Amino acid sequence: MIRKKMGVKFFYYGLIGGLVIIANAFAATSLTQTNLSSPGNCPTLKCVRHHIDVIDDRIVKLLALRLAYVKRAGELKQGKVPLHDQRREKQVLWHVAHAATQSGFPATIALAVFKTIIKQSIAYERQFYSTVSQ
Repeated sequence: MIRKKMGVKFFYYGLIGGLVIIANAFAATSLTQTNLSSPGNCPTLKCVRHHIDVIDDRIVKLLALRLAYVKRAGELKQGKVPLHDQRREKQVLWHVAHAATQSGFPATIALAVFKTIIKQSIAYERQFYSTVSQ
């Protein structure tokens, strides 16, 4: 029983932190793979907006993947662990702030974005729970 709980907890803990790692790796490798250049290399507003659109598409795909993991976490949590773990949320937000700072990204913006992601993920998971348990 303890192993199962620890495994589920570890899985849940890894979701958001894993997203940050995936996003950082994705950003580092994908810029060169799809000919996205440094923003300073865009000579026109049209070029800048095109690159922003490409990046937004990638963010949406990562969020969709994250939501699939949230759904799986809900399946694994059923009746075993609480839906919302405030301690884990604090750990995730600390990790996000640290990763943002390391990337030269304002931690305040990263925290605001991830608080929304977490809130919406919990809401989605609750919706899933009610669907599965019926």
